Amino acid sequence: MQNTVVGLFESPDRAHAAFGALIERGVDRNEISLIANETSEGYFRALEGTNDRELDDATEGAEKGASTGAMIGGSAGLLLGLGALFIPGIGAALALGPLAALITGAGIGTVTGGMIGGLSNAGVPEEHAHYFAEGVRRGGTLLAVHVNVEETDDVENILREQGAVDITERARAWRDGGWPGTITPL
Repeated sequence: MQNTVVGLFESPDRAHAAFGALIERGVDRNEISLIANETSEGYFRALEGTNDRELDDATEGAEKGASTGAMIGGSAGLLLGLGALFIPGIGAALALGPLAALITGAGIGTVTGGMIGGLSNAGVPEEHAHYFAEGVRRGGTLLAVHVNVEETDDVENILREQGAVDITERARAWRDGGWPGTITPL
């Protein structure tokens, strides 16, 4: 049985570190999704400073599973797989992984609000899906990991250790600032 574990990160660097830590732990990179608001300049800075050979070397390191190679290679390999798309309620975004395919597939974006529908279809409660979508809309980076149920606690701990925000607390602060608690598709 599969479970989806989701973490929101304030910076691309924190999300990349979490991605690398997941790879180091043995999580299949094909089970990790990333979604970031395209206005997040960290991705563009990272891409500008990395040449193709560095990306190849780093990705090879990640595939070998060496801890340093996994951290560096995970991040570099992550950057290689990012694709641009438009998510209702978010706008232009960078995305990678099965969640990106779920968001863009089968008309979900137009029917249920893009990212919210994709997260809900992946098993995330709709209320939390709104929180995560708002976090990405505000410039955060989301990692969603599909794991076997018995791996859930380990993956949650990795995301927390790498700096994932407490989404319930963050949503409370947004509400205190006037956010209505849901995101409206554009």
